Amino acid sequence: MSGKASESEESGSKNAVAVEDLKPSELGTKNYWEDNFKDELNDFKNHGIIGDVWFGEDIMYKVVNYLSDCHLVTEESKIVDLGCGNGVMILELAREGFKNLTGLDYSENAIELSKTLVTTNEHDATFKMANLLEEPDKLDLGKYDVCLDKGTFDAISLCPDLPQSEARAKYFTNVVNLMTEQSIFILTSCNWTTPELISMSADYLKVQETIPTPQFMFGGKCGNVVSIVVFNKK
Repeated sequence: MSGKASESEESGSKNAVAVEDLKPSELGTKNYWEDNFKDELNDFKNHGIIGDVWFGEDIMYKVVNYLSDCHLVTEESKIVDLGCGNGVMILELAREGFKNLTGLDYSENAIELSKTLVTTNEHDATFKMANLLEEPDKLDLGKYDVCLDKGTFDAISLCPDLPQSEARAKYFTNVVNLMTEQSIFILTSCNWTTPELISMSADYLKVQETIPTPQFMFGGKCGNVVSIVVFNKK
């Protein structure tokens, strides 16, 4: 999944920005991810290969370290990974000592792979099939202290089956329904800049802070390859 060139976060993060829809892609389809995680599941079972760490290990550890240092989060906090994929994030959180972990994914093969990875490494977690583009009144997944998304919103933004404005509305409504008034939601994206994430979620969420990520210079402007924003329920 290729990221967009990032705007300056310093100049745009507090103001609404125009958001252009992304071109739909097979990366936004369930069939693509079922096939992808089927291959990863076979690789893990046959060769012990875990598979891709979405956005790289450095970005994953930034989120894990943030949670470890956050005074609002304890080892007993209920944490859900939205679009858990191969389960690497759940495994790293378990290794860090977090005990109340749930992974959600709409791919059956992803759920099986995640379960296999976590149990093979002698940790515990709960995994549930769920589609965050489902009608919000049809999902009842409980409440969590921490909601994490590392790449799922990016994939949803490439979905060819719904207008992107409708997909975003369903996604953010479903995320908010997982949160309490004290919950935090950490959204990690390579397709959207921080100002764009803030603008798209403004009707549902408010910004608590951003997590610094590696920067690059292009055309005299400074930007980020990956954006990580910490939200609270509005």
